[in-house]
Amino acid sequence: MRSFLTLLCVLLAASRPSMASPFNFEGLRTGDRATWSGEKVILESSVGIGEVTITPNGPWPESLTLRFLYSDGRSMTRIENLQLSSASERLTFRYPESDETMPSDPPLGLQINDGTLELTLLKESFDEAESLTVRWIDVYR
Repeated sequence: MRSFLTLLCVLLAASRPSMASPFNFEGLRTGDRATWSGEKVILESSVGIGEVTITPNGPWPESLTLRFLYSDGRSMTRIENLQLSSASERLTFRYPESDETMPSDPPLGLQINDGTLELTLLKESFDEAESLTVRWIDVYR
């Protein structure tokens, strides 16, 4: 009976859907990490300054949300320099002169969610790109 239960547990664990990332992440600094949570790309930075190139394994999703954290779990809430670029286009957002993280009309869905800065991009912002490079500098680094 015990071996049957063990076998059943192994089979159930093997049949669970994989949480494999639909993206490849490249260009991270040593100590930084990018992971897929199932709905967001979590960007963890050891020093508050980071870069990652995101390449989809298939078509891009309808939207892409990036969540910015420190490697030790602390939230990033104010980024003074955020750059998004593809082979053909570059967007830069800077907020160094202000105490506000976001302007009154936030670009591309920049918001604080659960105490952490998140950026949501719609597919039409990057649909033609083979990959998307994200660079950031946290105000409090």
